[in-house]
Amino acid sequence: MKDEFKNTELIVLSNREPYIHEDQDAVRSPAGGLTAALDQVLQQQSGTWIAWGSGDADFTVTTDQSVSVPPDNPSYTLKRVKLSDEEIAKYYYGYSNQVLWPICHQLLSRVNVNPGYWETYQTVNQRFAAATAETMTNQTEVIWVQDYHLALVPKFLDEYTEEVTVQHFWHIPWPPDSVFRRIPESVMLLHGLLATDRIGFHTEQYRTSFIDTVREDEVDVTVHSNGRIESRYGTTETYVSPVGVDQTEIESSVGTEGSRMFQTALRGNHRITDAETIIVAVDRLDYTKGILHRLRTIEHLLETHPELHGKVRLLQKGTLTREQIPAYRQHQQQIRETINRINDRFRTNDWQPIIYREQTDPRSKVLGLLSMGDLCMVTPVADGLNLTALEYVFARGKATPGKLVLSKYAGVSEYLEGVYTVNPHDIPGTTEQLAAALTATDVDQKQRWNRLYDTATNLDIVDWIEDGNLP
Repeated sequence: MKDEFKNTELIVLSNREPYIHEDQDAVRSPAGGLTAALDQVLQQQSGTWIAWGSGDADFTVTTDQSVSVPPDNPSYTLKRVKLSDEEIAKYYYGYSNQVLWPICHQLLSRVNVNPGYWETYQTVNQRFAAATAETMTNQTEVIWVQDYHLALVPKFLDEYTEEVTVQHFWHIPWPPDSVFRRIPESVMLLHGLLATDRIGFHTEQYRTSFIDTVREDEVDVTVHSNGRIESRYGTTETYVSPVGVDQTEIESSVGTEGSRMFQTALRGNHRITDAETIIVAVDRLDYTKGILHRLRTIEHLLETHPELHGKVRLLQKGTLTREQIPAYRQHQQQIRETINRINDRFRTNDWQPIIYREQTDPRSKVLGLLSMGDLCMVTPVADGLNLTALEYVFARGKATPGKLVLSKYAGVSEYLEGVYTVNPHDIPGTTEQLAAALTATDVDQKQRWNRLYDTATNLDIVDWIEDGNLP
């Protein structure tokens, strides 16, 4: 990490916490990605991370809602915000994930507006701001707020201080103004975000959409050509900085003996032969991920290319998410039923086209799954960036070329070359691209992979933290 950041007292706010106490002695650590990277930053320069305490023993291990972490080598403070079951239902499962999430992904049929959601969302954001105010010292220089769960925190912080730099990073898509304005509280959300000194987005398209929304909904604003916004709250800098992954951590994880043993066991349990081509997909079971579209593509591939029967398999890893929301439970059940139907339709005595894995796996096994894929499908119908595409590239490594079929609606598609770009809504078109990838020559595959690997290395999470987000 850059030396000039080591004396910056940083406060990070996020909905998700980096360490969860399941009981007095059992602590679950970061699973990787953004949470693990921010954890590394705070370990190196100290500071405080404020998050919702979701573990069963989170509030029994300390009396003041704060604990020193990591447990084995304490170097910063984790301050937990306690939420009631009703607040979790309305703030997190309600407003955050039944209003903001589907609106920002332009999936309007999924929106569920309940008047109680907004009131609770405000209350929880106020509580995060108050917890931040309690934490600030004279040395605090940066407050860094993460994502859509905490959009109002910057404005509420105005009640406590105007001396500290407040930043926000919006990790999901920002929709067109005509879509965002369907949120009844859209103007108040904008006011919350305009109280930041800086706000970041993964792509230029998302930043442009945000600026367009500000222009349309705010009368007393000036937008400069460099994306700087002048409003009643002062100056807000907008910027684009795609998050990345830890390439070194991924490449070292997949070469371990445990990872190899896991792959061997999986191949043996499902009688996967070396002659088969493995298509891998790793997703949370969220309706934005396009899993049903992908399954229909696999079905169409088998319908139109019978010569691939017994030679190709989809290894689909699904991680349960937000099961407390009925729409998610229904979607997840539909995925299972679709997989069963396709397997029943095409299976033989010694082969079935889809292997489905829903059990919870540690990160090392997930990376092992990705490295098994001769081809990876990342086909969301909407996505802020999508780190699975990058994880696949580094799980395979430069010396073992793979192939990536990537949705044009994943933000990362703006940065990667050498992929097979698809529109997941176009099942025949996606099938055609998938078939082209499966039959590509070794020379074409190697050329594409080299371009893909080289462009992926430009998206590094440490660079994202240092160059884009800490002043």
